[in-house]
Amino acid sequence: MSLYIIASGASGQSREIVYEGFCRSFSRAQISYLSIAEWKEKIRSGLPLAVVVLNPLTEWHSYIEQTSLIDGSKVLLLGQLPINLANHLGCVEREFSESEKLGFECLSASSGFDSDSDAEIIYRSENPLGVGSPIIRRACTHYDFAKEWNNLGFGNIAYDESIWSVNSCVVANVFNILGENP
Repeated sequence: MSLYIIASGASGQSREIVYEGFCRSFSRAQISYLSIAEWKEKIRSGLPLAVVVLNPLTEWHSYIEQTSLIDGSKVLLLGQLPINLANHLGCVEREFSESEKLGFECLSASSGFDSDSDAEIIYRSENPLGVGSPIIRRACTHYDFAKEWNNLGFGNIAYDESIWSVNSCVVANVFNILGENP
């Protein structure tokens, strides 16, 4: 199965970074960009497809819903989720508390030790994809003794204003949650 990436117009650089990231995880032959016209055509075919939607537009909710109803299809939403699309999908947005925001950070590690943030992702055993994850719990921030990233499953998931950070808390329908930050 191919993986298709579609992004709203203002997402050019982000689209390229997401594309390259997926190419490293799969292969270039499996990843391609998707236009709205092509998305409609693929939905009409009724065949399963995997779509990564970057900064989805409100008017795309019907394509997202139709794709998710095709047996075997997957939709991954990245970026900002418009409030009316979030509502349509049964998601609720809430603010992070100050202690939750601070939980994304951790202290530098002493020589020979590591340090993890309090905030972590816990992969849900109730979700079929969560069951298959080799990592059950994943700290949002992890340092090794030299204050370098440990690339064995760890990278920085920050709470800040940068483009790749977490900056809002959107709670999805329980059935759709793969991992969560307790």
